[in-house]
Amino acid sequence: MPVTQEELIRISTQVGDALAGIRLPREIARLYSQQARLQASRPGLPSWKREEAFSLLSDATRLIQGAFLKRDLGDQTWKRDLRRSGEILEWLSMPTILPDYIPISFLAAAIYQLAGYPARALGVLNGGSLGSDFSKALTFFLKADFRLLQEEIRQYWEREEARPATADESVQEVIGKSIIKQTMQSLGVFSGWVRWGDDVRLQKALLKLKNVSRGMVYGSDAYSWLLSKLLAGIEEAGLEGNTPQQRLDLEAYIRRLWKNSFSFYSSINQNAWERGLVVRGTALVDRIYPERNLRRRLYKTSLSPREGKRVIDQLPIFERLFLQGEQYFSWSSAERRTYIENLAEAMQAVPSFAIQAPPRNQDWRALLHWWLDPTTAPIRPTSSQVSDWYKYVEKNFMYKFTWGIGSMLALRLDTAEARESNFDNWSASGLPWSAYWIKDLVTWGLLDPVAVYLLMKGIADTRAEAITKAAVYWLEWREHESDEMFDPRKLADWVRMQSMQSLFDESFNQQQVPLASQEISYPVTIEQAFVNASQRQWKVLPIQTDDTISWLDQAGYLLARGRKPEGWEMIDIKANDFLLNTDRSLVTMQAYL
Repeated sequence: MPVTQEELIRISTQVGDALAGIRLPREIARLYSQQARLQASRPGLPSWKREEAFSLLSDATRLIQGAFLKRDLGDQTWKRDLRRSGEILEWLSMPTILPDYIPISFLAAAIYQLAGYPARALGVLNGGSLGSDFSKALTFFLKADFRLLQEEIRQYWEREEARPATADESVQEVIGKSIIKQTMQSLGVFSGWVRWGDDVRLQKALLKLKNVSRGMVYGSDAYSWLLSKLLAGIEEAGLEGNTPQQRLDLEAYIRRLWKNSFSFYSSINQNAWERGLVVRGTALVDRIYPERNLRRRLYKTSLSPREGKRVIDQLPIFERLFLQGEQYFSWSSAERRTYIENLAEAMQAVPSFAIQAPPRNQDWRALLHWWLDPTTAPIRPTSSQVSDWYKYVEKNFMYKFTWGIGSMLALRLDTAEARESNFDNWSASGLPWSAYWIKDLVTWGLLDPVAVYLLMKGIADTRAEAITKAAVYWLEWREHESDEMFDPRKLADWVRMQSMQSLFDESFNQQQVPLASQEISYPVTIEQAFVNASQRQWKVLPIQTDDTISWLDQAGYLLARGRKPEGWEMIDIKANDFLLNTDRSLVTMQAYL
């Protein structure tokens, strides 16, 4: 018998009201007290039992399921339920409350992100040590720091390459290493897709993640919802339309996710919940968002479908604002501040990106002025206010605003003829280079992209020093100032030239600098048979062992080897792309910023 919307609403409302209402239930209050005591290095509650933690983990999972159902049925209390599940998971993530083999903090962070509490998500992720390679990779993924994610994955393969083979590992150790390896392979493909737009192997990465989720035992399965969320996103982006066969495949896929989840074993009204999940999942493709292109664009926004549609609706406004920045190079500091303020004002239309009112009746524009240009700010924080001001800036400008700008730019570039985020495609998009730097300007608290670049590369240690050194660049461009002066390739070339000419101090010359738009090729020996491969060029990662460089693809497979080039230690690997040409047996390096 098909489940009705009324039945779904009734079940999710009962669970939500019981666990996420105004009054904190006794069992959740006990959890809060337990984690507060432990956090203060005090003894826990004498009557606390481990079984309570597992029961609350089940409650949090029920809330998650109900919140997603509510969201798609139009019940506005879904965020309340999701927030409460995030709180439960955050308190459960306190060491010793649950066994340490359950990485519950990652699920807590993911839920906070979905509920619209990014600061809480970062608090959970920043609250403990990054720990193992696997933990670091998941942390960077949840923070959407794909540059560090890719570098962590590269270092993982480098460590694996240097690790001696052992024959005395237990079965559990072998299985654990296999799970980590397959997850790293999948995240590598995913980060490559984000960086280069390469989606050729996303389906294979999806299959690997499916196998990982199926292979997880009870403890690890506590965060399978996070993996399932990733899987569902990739699956939805890869669907080719709305044929009957695809609908059957999707329905079967959702049922498999349900049966592999912790909720399958713990949820009350199991059949109704399962039918609800299937109804929700298939409706997204069948009725709610049948257009594949729209589903892909909604996924690009990194928001719920409802808010994602708001972002898409606001895109024309931001396109006009981005284009206005073509004259950014000629503007005064006041005009540049006004431009960024206008962008922040327009961002208010999207709740997840909206700037909150500052404390004590301050104007957020005044705080933004102080952050971007403190020397001309009409008001400044007192010694007792500085900490609160920095927290406000971090949450509202450095996080929410830059997140919003990133979503808008991702959508704008997605409409371009070529969707890879390299420099040539940026130029082809019609956007000025000033738009490229907006996120970094706000993150570093500067109005000059050149000064930001010097800080990012470690060539300047303070904002004042960066502004002083940037003045040399502006002086050289004084006769032909244009938006082109903000092209990162020109900045990288200039930095390299300054290093060679010793125009800056000694510390400048000791910095690792990218080789910018200059391309350098290295001869290699091909290690795979590419005779029948249609693809002749591959993005690769360098893995150094002694005097040899192994060239691996994003999933960690060895494609080629070669001698370590002279001066290799001076190369900033994160700032460069490496492209293997299998026909010519060459790896070419070119700058990526």
